[in-house]
Amino acid sequence: MYHLSSHHFVTAMSAENPPAVAAESGDVLLVETMDCFGNRFYRTEQQEGEPAADNPATGPILIRQAERGDTLKVDILKINIASQAVIEQIAGKGCLGKLVEEDAFKIVPVEQGHVRLGDLDIAVRPMIGVIGTATPECTSTLTPGAHGGNMDCSNITEGATVYLPVLEDGGYLALGDLHAVMADGEIGYSGAEVCGSVLLRVTVLKHVCLQYPVVKEGAYYYFIASADSLDEAAEKASIQLAEYLTEYGGMTSSEAVMALNLIGSLGICQAVNPQKTVKLQIHESWLKHRFLVACSV
Repeated sequence: MYHLSSHHFVTAMSAENPPAVAAESGDVLLVETMDCFGNRFYRTEQQEGEPAADNPATGPILIRQAERGDTLKVDILKINIASQAVIEQIAGKGCLGKLVEEDAFKIVPVEQGHVRLGDLDIAVRPMIGVIGTATPECTSTLTPGAHGGNMDCSNITEGATVYLPVLEDGGYLALGDLHAVMADGEIGYSGAEVCGSVLLRVTVLKHVCLQYPVVKEGAYYYFIASADSLDEAAEKASIQLAEYLTEYGGMTSSEAVMALNLIGSLGICQAVNPQKTVKLQIHESWLKHRFLVACSV
């Protein structure tokens, strides 16, 4: 098993980044991560001179068998989080930005499976905000897209599986931006941002080509799409899933459209990043695509 320190981080997804480690398909890795603020709210006097990264992602992890056009399957085996988290608000940012008069942050304890915010005890649900592969054009870790990236999907949690398009040979997987808990939408700009570590397994699915990321949690698949607006992202995710149903599920285009009114549930991952991200949920029983069959084994 590889142990990757958070000292190996990137702020952009690119195959030009030197690999922090080279892994084989099927390998298990323990990946330490900083929080989205580069841990700057916890810095000691000795660390004050170190540069603070914005949304650092640990990696990249080169997977030797990964080639363009493949799919990278990432099983999230375990997520460990620190005993304190940061919640930040910024004037004008997020859906609630108009209510924020001045920027502020709060360090909150994470104790006995709960985040304590004032008198509120909120159950933790650790998740990964940033996970993605390299892009040909070099994409900031602040930005989500077809490669994954800063999707802030609350379903990327312990026990979930993430399927990512391989856009560059080697994949160059990187991840970070853990949350102790975050509600869908992240409407106030910040979840309970936390550092920690992720135990994961990487597997290359050969000749399985995805346009956008897919997440499986429990009995449900989530088709993820990002765009400049939520409307555009919703259309992208919906068309992607409808095309799967028509090409591999035996439905006509009209049948797929009608069916998704009944079996496809649309939700918002995040509405605060440079591009907005949505997820379209469907039960595994409705999907017969060979990719999904292959991914279940």
